[in-house]
Amino acid sequence: MIKIFLAGIFISTVWAEKFNIRKIETKTAKEKGAGMDKPNFFWFGYSNGGTYEVEICNNEECCRSGKLNTEDNNWEEGQTDWFVGYQIEDCYKFNLDLEEITSLTLYHTGSNGGKLEYINLHPWHSASVITCPINAKLDHTTSISVNCTFNEKQEGDSDVSEWCNGSKYFCNMNFRQFLFPGAHNAGTGQSEGLLRCVSKNQDLNITEQLDFGIRFFDLDIIYSTTLPGCKGLETGHGNMPEYGIYQCYGQVETMLLKTKYWLDEHPSEVIVLDFGGIEYSGDTVPALVQVLMHIFGGELNVRLNSAYKETGKWPSLGEAVQQNKRVFVFVRDHTVTPYKGIVEEIKLRRGERRTKMPGAALISSSYQAKNIGQDCSYVLDNVNKSCSRNDADMVKLSLFTAYFKSGVDCLWEMARYCNKLVDDSISICNSLFPQNSDNGSELEFAPNFLLLDYPNYQTDEELNIVELCNKENHRRATLIDAYKISL
Repeated sequence: MIKIFLAGIFISTVWAEKFNIRKIETKTAKEKGAGMDKPNFFWFGYSNGGTYEVEICNNEECCRSGKLNTEDNNWEEGQTDWFVGYQIEDCYKFNLDLEEITSLTLYHTGSNGGKLEYINLHPWHSASVITCPINAKLDHTTSISVNCTFNEKQEGDSDVSEWCNGSKYFCNMNFRQFLFPGAHNAGTGQSEGLLRCVSKNQDLNITEQLDFGIRFFDLDIIYSTTLPGCKGLETGHGNMPEYGIYQCYGQVETMLLKTKYWLDEHPSEVIVLDFGGIEYSGDTVPALVQVLMHIFGGELNVRLNSAYKETGKWPSLGEAVQQNKRVFVFVRDHTVTPYKGIVEEIKLRRGERRTKMPGAALISSSYQAKNIGQDCSYVLDNVNKSCSRNDADMVKLSLFTAYFKSGVDCLWEMARYCNKLVDDSISICNSLFPQNSDNGSELEFAPNFLLLDYPNYQTDEELNIVELCNKENHRRATLIDAYKISL
């Protein structure tokens, strides 16, 4: 689809995009022997594990994914695995003609066999999918070829030109009514970095996270030219940079430019940038403001949303899309007060009370650094406390902990436990935060933002964070429409 914005006037032309592969989803069968271990070593063509690779063909053209692999413990029984961007090599952005047959060949190598139920091919959105049934166990050097079927997952809602964050039904939702799926320390996906086990919270870069469906980006930043690996305003992660305990992962300007390019190509999408962990704020915040204004300050491209600072009210997603002001920015620093497109975030920790300042937003956080134990269930207690509050503008649920609170597990290993709690967390908030009307005119919902480490690590849950947030937003949209009719 092509959309053009001229002097605030919105013009839409016909959606003309082919099916463009951005994600590959695999489902391991839930039966004994279906799981498969990764190889620990290769020796003269022999390995002690198994690997998968796919070839996708359409209209006499083919792509190869390379060996499908992430830091996650892939191919467990009943597990869903996602591969995005660089993880699918030549198949990333491979175009499929839906009028032609799409075939997929699954290749297996190694001495450990496994069985997949299906492989799904996804575009950047979630309204359609191409399903390739497998239902066969492969072992050693074997393969299976199947034909795939195109399916629309949201019947009657497939016109992307009318969307707001994945559905036309979301356009009437106020910014505070929408649930944004989020990535914690999203900037750590920009490069490999050092000490990945301790400091890297994402294995996808910003473009790949957007393709996956993430719409809230939690970002730690620093301005430094003296720390190793830091070259000015950088995304990062760590504590006490004055002692050198900090890891830079890439320049903020580069990341934001990639974000802008993606948003310009996908004019129905609204995102949130949240700059909370700020080191050396005296230098960092002015540098951040400058780059935000430079990249999102123009009239013809996607811009910062200034409605709240100008009117005291949050716009609907539809208004943000219509005006092309689709970037909402929160910064946890008081010096951003004068800038219309940047909202000061006042963080409310558990049990803490803060005074709200004009133009600022009180955001309740559920985060607590604590040992996750066997199942990370302690975070549900914090979810309960955060969603019980009535003094916050918005609720942010953080389903993760700090590395040193977990023992020796890497951050991606902890994500396997905590990422299973998304559905329970949403349900807890729904039970504690009934849809009360705001001055008789709006329904209120919580949570507003939900953050994970490695949100593409779904494990054996039926749905991932993006799918669960989409499901919840459809529920909210239905309630909102019914409420407006009743007024």
